[in-house]
Amino acid sequence: MTGLEILRFGVGGALALAGCVVALIAAIALMRFRDVFDRIHGAALMSALAAPLLCGGLALVAWDGAMTLRLGLLGGVCAVLGPAALHWLAAGAHSAGAAPERAATDPDDTELVL
Repeated sequence: MTGLEILRFGVGGALALAGCVVALIAAIALMRFRDVFDRIHGAALMSALAAPLLCGGLALVAWDGAMTLRLGLLGGVCAVLGPAALHWLAAGAHSAGAAPERAATDPDDTELVL
């Protein structure tokens, strides 16, 4: 292995690991949050950050031109269309009558839900 390959595998592995950690945090957020609007925030973290990081890391490790292009495009599509799709989901939930459990502007609400 040359020094460039070691660097490529190290950076690619670090990006993929960072994507997996962010995906784990997003999965915990999906389980812990109360309503659909809070859970959308966890899903947005996954689609906007974890998927592009993971695809970028895999694209560096692949080193095949066609596979690198495919993974780069997939990461870009996830980063751009994921938050837009979640916005449409939130708009659909709001128009269907879903409401947050409590208002975020309530000054008496100091309870931290863990």
